[in-house]
Amino acid sequence: MTRLEDLDRRIVDAERASGIRGHGFPSAAMIRRRSRQVAALTAFVLFALLASTLIYLGADHVGGVVDPRLLRAAMILLSLGFLAYAWERDVQLRRLAALGAELRDVHLGVADGILREAAMAQVDDDLHASLVLEDVLDHTLERVHALVDARATAIRLIGADGRIRLAAVRGTAHCREGVDALLAERAAQVGELMRRPDGGAIVIPLVHHGRLLGVLEVGAPVRGVFDVTDGQIVAAFAARAATAVHNSRLYEDALVALEHAHA
Repeated sequence: MTRLEDLDRRIVDAERASGIRGHGFPSAAMIRRRSRQVAALTAFVLFALLASTLIYLGADHVGGVVDPRLLRAAMILLSLGFLAYAWERDVQLRRLAALGAELRDVHLGVADGILREAAMAQVDDDLHASLVLEDVLDHTLERVHALVDARATAIRLIGADGRIRLAAVRGTAHCREGVDALLAERAAQVGELMRRPDGGAIVIPLVHHGRLLGVLEVGAPVRGVFDVTDGQIVAAFAARAATAVHNSRLYEDALVALEHAHA
């Protein structure tokens, strides 16, 4: 049983337990309406019990028919019983609201995953639309901006001398030197994703078939910090970007070889 199927089953059970006709996707308005109904019914029943008991106790003949103490005890028991019923319904409604929120999160996650897959497919098209390295770098920074709502991105590439240098930057003026040079150096040395402690930057190596080509820096997220999901998205994107950079370099090497051949 999948998580979605399990949630659907639990929601239907909770709907039935709370007195709502089960259909598997309760709305917040429906839950609030049912909660108000239970509260109104509870208030009405308690008032009716209290009023009828007071009226009966005030009658002249009550002493010869029912012991007042027994009547009060019965009223208290009935009131407690109905309060327990109302409390149990309230618990079920709260549980149903929590399950409904969880179900909405699952559906949103699925929809978000579909949208990101579509975005990744578009990324592949854009990255391979040109073999010119400058174009590839521009498309890379543009797309990673959109994927994780970043304000600043940069790419550093390893040159023929083995040194890593800034190749392209996109973002605000203070990012002209890249997002985080020290973090980029560490990521290149370690060969794995690095995250700044404050969550404001992610750097991931660009690796193609085991060969380090450079690093991709992503920083200044619009919503404040990058989370684990953002890291996974950047990692998946970096793998595609590394392939595009590798192909661009092969293309440039081929052009240089042709020029030498015709020299």
